[in-house]
Amino acid sequence: MSKRQNLVLLTLCAALFCACGEQDVRETVHYNGIRKNKVAYKDGKPHGEFKRWTSHGDLAESGIYKNGLREGTWTEWFTDGKVQAQGEYKNGKKQGEWKGFFQDGTVAWKHFYQNGEPTGTWLEYYATPGNIRTGRQENSLKEMNSCFKNSATGIRETYAPNGKPMRFENCKFGVLEGKVKSFYPGGSVESILEYKQGVLDGKAEFFRAAGGYYRDFPKAGKAFLTGFYKNGIRDSVWTYFAKDGSVQKTSVFQNGNGIAYGELGENGIDAETTFVAGLVQDTLRYKLPGRKLDFVEIWDKGEKKVLRSYYENSGKLASEGNFANGQRNGFWRNWYENGKIKDSLFYKDDAPFGEQLYYDSTGKLYMRKNQLGKNGPMEVKFQ
Repeated sequence: MSKRQNLVLLTLCAALFCACGEQDVRETVHYNGIRKNKVAYKDGKPHGEFKRWTSHGDLAESGIYKNGLREGTWTEWFTDGKVQAQGEYKNGKKQGEWKGFFQDGTVAWKHFYQNGEPTGTWLEYYATPGNIRTGRQENSLKEMNSCFKNSATGIRETYAPNGKPMRFENCKFGVLEGKVKSFYPGGSVESILEYKQGVLDGKAEFFRAAGGYYRDFPKAGKAFLTGFYKNGIRDSVWTYFAKDGSVQKTSVFQNGNGIAYGELGENGIDAETTFVAGLVQDTLRYKLPGRKLDFVEIWDKGEKKVLRSYYENSGKLASEGNFANGQRNGFWRNWYENGKIKDSLFYKDDAPFGEQLYYDSTGKLYMRKNQLGKNGPMEVKFQ
């Protein structure tokens, strides 16, 4: 073979070698032509650096693939280039501690994984520097949670931005099991309920806002109401206590049927509600502190249908509206105390919809408003 032939053969082999060593890099684009994903492939599987961009061209996510699986450190990014979340993958599954961050770089949350499954206690924080509970210079704790579907036991605790407790839950395989405590904004216990497999079942205790913490119970006068639930509905004897601890009233529930009592003011029991098969079936009448109105709610099969209010002094109708599926739906009207109509409104799924009419105290129409939903277009015409 001639020297010229040898040179051609060597050049061809070198070219083939380079071609075989080149990475197969694949890209996708957004609808606007901006690059979306870029990842290297080997033997038909992602293998190498991966990057994802937003439709505006900002880097959103980056990491490494190994034989088709995510591996090592992966990072999500804010549009300004700051880290939004970061953690490790092992054989395609999340592993160890993952952290999320606010724009200022402080920690927003901490999650923990074992072979891709949640483990340990997850923490979430408010975007407020200075932890009142611990005194450390970190964001205020919002939630700590170990209630996972793969855990036989767990807890979930939530806190207000000022560090006061809001709700403590016990769980079993991610479902409520055992005692659940709810707290008033001031930090005192509002209620202690028992759950079985996610359903109210067992003793129920309700406390006045002025009560102490749970460790102070059972002191006379602390509990306002005690009773029992069975399969999610009220059952057995419910007892109502006065502020001095004496029994004020009792009520017996059978199969969810019975009368519940309550306190709206400061003068003891001043409200009652009829339940049928565990659902409210009644006309409720009550007053609210600071309001010179008498309120009436009409309930049917556990759903509020109508809300009316009346002027306390004259007894004249002040307002009337309709509900459906727990939201304002249909006509809502308000009246001046002289009996003249104040406005005639229409709601659809709790948002103003269609023509809204407004009147002055003489009953004269002064404004029409057409609105298509809460954030929809609006047209206003003055008469």
